[in-house]
Amino acid sequence: MCSDCKIPFVTNDRIISLSVPLLNENEQTGSHDNDNYNISTLQKRLKATVQLQGCIATMMKHEKYGEGADWYCDNDQCKQYTNAEKKLDLWKLPKILIIQLNRFSFDLSSNNKIDTDVDFPLVNLDLKKFVAHPNRNKMYTLYDLIAVSNHSGTMMGGHYTTYAKDVFTNAWYCYNDNSVESIDETKILSKSAYVLVYEQKETS
Repeated sequence: MCSDCKIPFVTNDRIISLSVPLLNENEQTGSHDNDNYNISTLQKRLKATVQLQGCIATMMKHEKYGEGADWYCDNDQCKQYTNAEKKLDLWKLPKILIIQLNRFSFDLSSNNKIDTDVDFPLVNLDLKKFVAHPNRNKMYTLYDLIAVSNHSGTMMGGHYTTYAKDVFTNAWYCYNDNSVESIDETKILSKSAYVLVYEQKETS
């Protein structure tokens, strides 16, 4: 939205996943990207626990777009370079929802993996407050976790494993190369969680 004429400019983009910063809703950085973490912020992230809902809310926040009036407003009332704000809303939800946790921080001097604990729900992740006009669109907003891709190691090298749920028995299994073994669901939440896969619940 233009800071001068206040007329919103809406664009629709298809995305295959949500890439969320490891920040709660009341925390801020210079950008929503982990790329801009400073050292003190990164150290706090290594010790803290964040909520998945808070991470999504941070990604959805109003954000200043550009600095020093370098955004051009093409509305007839404006037609000038000015400042603007942008905000992300969800308009249509997928049957399968993929959420990537931004665990990697890049800067000129170092590359870091952020081992923050993320508290994510195994059932009933609700995206209703992030959807534009959820009642009018009459969409299902609840999701259950069905898989987690885990990364252990560092940015320069590591190992991937997968926790996946049998949707018929509700049992969880750990897939590690050519090995498969059952796992208790209390082990699902860990600092290794990197990509979360949720399935939409078709219920009101």
